[in-house]
Amino acid sequence: MHFAFSDEDQTFRREVRDFYEQELPADWYGGYDERDAMHEFIRSVRKKMADRQWLTMAWPKEYGGQDAPITRQLIFAEESAYYRFNARDQGVGFLGPAIWMHGTEEQKERFLGPISRADVAFHQGFSEPDAGSDLAGLRTQARRDGDDFVINGQKIWGGHLHLADYSFLLARTDPDAPKHKGPASATRSSATSPAASRTSSTTTTAASTPGNASSARKTRAGTSPPPS
Repeated sequence: MHFAFSDEDQTFRREVRDFYEQELPADWYGGYDERDAMHEFIRSVRKKMADRQWLTMAWPKEYGGQDAPITRQLIFAEESAYYRFNARDQGVGFLGPAIWMHGTEEQKERFLGPISRADVAFHQGFSEPDAGSDLAGLRTQARRDGDDFVINGQKIWGGHLHLADYSFLLARTDPDAPKHKGPASATRSSATSPAASRTSSTTTTAASTPGNASSARKTRAGTSPPPS
């Protein structure tokens, strides 16, 4: 069997190439840069991609996607790799698919649209002082208290947390469960946001601490509207 890209696929490839040639500076090197200005530039480029529905093209149309075929997804991934641009942020690459596959309808309505439009930015709270690539070593705990969870623990490598709208983290809801079965996911507003948010019946806020770490503390569930 002979596999080949269609004329429409090749047209799309040229469109993606033209986009990168126009939007990225001539000296673009694609490396990770901690400067806030670089972070904001990358976010602005992603926003333009979102206007073309490229960020979440694999998602169903009702959630802001295109139901794009695998060939179209492959072309976009190839060209993004060639130009060394990471088009998938934490919301597109991690949280969005998890909500799409396992979330409630309320969670999908609240988050998937803003993620697909690049209206919100996320911080990932996985690593801890003694738990990095081995997430079974997580020690942060989430204890239910009525409609809330009390989060006790510490997260590190929290770069750009101050620029994020939300942070999603892992914590243990059952300290007696096997280590590989205990972690659960929670999403909370960032330390710079005045409103608390909730997914998976979990609401927390975070306060920055030295060494790019964030310590979680209890807060009550908020009723802030979804981003628009």
